[in-house]
Amino acid sequence: MPTINTHRWTNCLADANTAFNGLRVRAFLQDVVEPALATLDADVERWANTTEGGAAFAHANAQDLTRATTEAFCLSIHSLFERQLRRWLGGCVVSLAFTPERLRVARRENLEKLDGLLQEVRGIPLHAFHSWPDLKRLELLANACRHGDGTSADRLFDQHPEFWPEWATTSFLLPGQTEPVMPVVQPTFESIVVPRESLRNFVEAIAWFWDDTEYIYLNSLPTGTTDHNVQASMARLCQGWEARPAPLCVRQEDERGRPTTEAT
Repeated sequence: MPTINTHRWTNCLADANTAFNGLRVRAFLQDVVEPALATLDADVERWANTTEGGAAFAHANAQDLTRATTEAFCLSIHSLFERQLRRWLGGCVVSLAFTPERLRVARRENLEKLDGLLQEVRGIPLHAFHSWPDLKRLELLANACRHGDGTSADRLFDQHPEFWPEWATTSFLLPGQTEPVMPVVQPTFESIVVPRESLRNFVEAIAWFWDDTEYIYLNSLPTGTTDHNVQASMARLCQGWEARPAPLCVRQEDERGRPTTEAT
């Protein structure tokens, strides 16, 4: 499979138009998401320390609002990335390998189909990128946040039960019983817990994805091997690789002692 540090493609205008994608999604986290959640956290804390009548109800309502807002921000982060990705892939198709079907896929299909489309058009699949596991996880979570209970939430639970930390995923003993039993149903979406860390990790995964496309773009320039500015930019991006942790879902698999897939 092609790798980020060795792959070269034919550059096009769509590549140049992605220059600020990573900055935009990080700015959304820093300037919108985190201040809003900090305000809600303060409201939860205020009601938790109030003894006036009805404070317990207000505290529960503030907690519910914080939870719903966190889920909404997850959906917003995914929407930002999805639009960025579709705009880029659509531009690549138009410039490099146009067919009506490829353009339809770029505009309408899910991440799995876009994975194959990038392979067709640029010679490297999305799953070759370091961020792929977390981007897939983000898509699953965003779909569940959009629809609530249903197929999307079931798929998310099957693949990432860590979002339901209070739900038993292994056998357990019922009072008065001697044989362990397994949960007979999946949890409802209402019991999901989306950690703040997940929002930050999703944003970093998106930004790293665009960093990696920038590296391939620079590496594909005709003067890339001799231009000092290009070489300096590539070196900066390489240093960023060294600081990246494994994708969050891979780290969690390690912690649970399950088999993992090696991240690119």
